[in-house]
Amino acid sequence: MIKVTLPDRTLALIFTHQRKIIPIVKGFRMDGPTHFFEKLTKCEVLQLLEKPNTSLILATGIAKCDKRDNFCKDTGRKLALTHALWQQNGAGKRVSQFSKFEREAIWEAYHDRGIGGLIVELRFDSHTKTEELQG
Repeated sequence: MIKVTLPDRTLALIFTHQRKIIPIVKGFRMDGPTHFFEKLTKCEVLQLLEKPNTSLILATGIAKCDKRDNFCKDTGRKLALTHALWQQNGAGKRVSQFSKFEREAIWEAYHDRGIGGLIVELRFDSHTKTEELQG
């Protein structure tokens, strides 16, 4: 979860990555692949309310991979966040329920997500790996 503190409210960004198995229906033919994976990333923009553990979903964005694409979590998060911040109205025009100031603050929090996080150093044999854990 990424917290975004604004002057009038606090938002949270939650990303989930999913991989669904989709069967391929070919009638009576049994040669070739029987399924493919649909890979997607979902972003929810929540408003954190004063009551503990309660929130309001303000926007949702989904980024789907084509079956020929390589799944990249970072690219999926960026596309899903863009889709959450900019939705299409009935006329097909992109509109946002967030002000320019709010969108800039959200993107800044997204890009700075690892700076204030907890940094843990894990050792595997002779190699060192650093991971960011969100607190």
